[in-house]
Amino acid sequence: MWFHLIWSAVIGTCVFFSLHTAHPSTDSPKYQFLSPQKFPVTPELEKRVQFWQKVFGEWDENTVVLHDEEFPHVIYTSVDLTKETLEDHFHYPNLPKRILPQAQEKVSHILEALRKNHLFSNIESEKRFNQLIEKHHEIYTKLYQLPSKERWKTRPLRWQFGLKNRLHQAIKTSRIYRPDIMQVLRSYGVPAELFCLTFVESLFTQTIESSAGAVGIWQLMPFTASPHLAIHDLLDERKDPI
Repeated sequence: MWFHLIWSAVIGTCVFFSLHTAHPSTDSPKYQFLSPQKFPVTPELEKRVQFWQKVFGEWDENTVVLHDEEFPHVIYTSVDLTKETLEDHFHYPNLPKRILPQAQEKVSHILEALRKNHLFSNIESEKRFNQLIEKHHEIYTKLYQLPSKERWKTRPLRWQFGLKNRLHQAIKTSRIYRPDIMQVLRSYGVPAELFCLTFVESLFTQTIESSAGAVGIWQLMPFTASPHLAIHDLLDERKDPI
């Protein structure tokens, strides 16, 4: 599941870069340096890739969507933090922590109610199910974007913030390193487009460290990096982009 999630995000960024070229008069970086043809979008990945194109190319940090973890293109609800901030500006710093769990709990309850009642056994239970459909029609229709065998299972949910502005900044930051990194990738016979992975993993943040201990733009774990890089209290070469 996580392979599909990350790989579709990588392809999504590749396609995004190939479709966007900055205007010469702007300060934005040029995006058209990758070849998505090397990463064909299979029918299985197409909708996932489209989802990540929206995350990286359309939605900013004020847009948050609650999606199916396994099938990310199935979006159950979204929150516009700009609108919420206007209504509750005093609590803005803690706004996502306060409203997102509430929104997710509401959707989870609706999905569970639909799941439990879809196999009605009598007229009364059928009536109850139809009332649920009428009340929560939008979420009900989302279930039919899932494969039929997955539709009535308990669905794992996940929040995703828009990354458009952060990606633009990451691209600007990466420009000085990009030619050298892509040259190194080519020298090892791997597609230079894997450079996109740095945006998916870390938004090209050199000093970032995950809760699991992964560090740097590539988010390398200690056991992966230690045979090749220096990792100790005074120096952690995982933070070096090249």
